[in-house]
Amino acid sequence: MDKFKTYETAWCPGCGNFSILNSLKTALEELDIEPNKVLMVGGIGQAAKTPQYLNTNSFCGLHGRALPAAVAAKIANEELTVIVNSPETVTLTAKEAIIFFTI
Repeated sequence: MDKFKTYETAWCPGCGNFSILNSLKTALEELDIEPNKVLMVGGIGQAAKTPQYLNTNSFCGLHGRALPAAVAAKIANEELTVIVNSPETVTLTAKEAIIFFTI
């Protein structure tokens, strides 16, 4: 069963974000987590659009504000699986990359 349906993306063909999206979808399906028990949190930009491409709960905040929103959601609902998708330039270093944090 394909619980984590994906949607058409704005990414260019060959973009590395496709493999990240597919890996995330596979991991969630293998963990047998229901889509309504997952919150994907992202910021802005192409890399941070992953929450828009999976049928889970999602929140897209302001540039660099994904982690505070994710922490607040987890505090409000401890049973929720919260995943943050944010470009590394926003959260850690100046190197371009995508980091997934699971709280």
